[in-house]
Amino acid sequence: MQNGIDDKWDYDFYNNPDSWIAGFYELSIEYHLAGNDKRLNDALVALTENHYFKGLWKGKRGFQKPPVSLPIAFEEVSVRSFYGTISLLYSTKKELPCLETITRINGKSDWLDISIPQAALEKAFPYRYPLTTDKNKQSMKHMNG
Repeated sequence: MQNGIDDKWDYDFYNNPDSWIAGFYELSIEYHLAGNDKRLNDALVALTENHYFKGLWKGKRGFQKPPVSLPIAFEEVSVRSFYGTISLLYSTKKELPCLETITRINGKSDWLDISIPQAALEKAFPYRYPLTTDKNKQSMKHMNG
């Protein structure tokens, strides 16, 4: 095990509340206009077919169980969250927990957010603020090595 993360994913690490504290690093994708369930389901299918993502579990305890069934019907104003893992650095050996959230704002936009908990990311790749190369030379070596 290296920095709390084993090459084989660790159920206890994933479900440990300490892995999910602090904030999240997020990628948010906007789908304008809101209301296109097919477009959102296509995005979720793309995630499930990508070998860097695993999951779409209803909760953290669903870890490594079958994902939710697609397609999903979304309400006019809704937030639906799913749990999963994301692999980093073109490797399926460094997995981190992630949260996939669909947010629908009626009459505006639909959003797909992919969020990685800062606590889990820091266990895998210890970093220091500010996020500069000078402050994080050791982490950069760890990421590239």
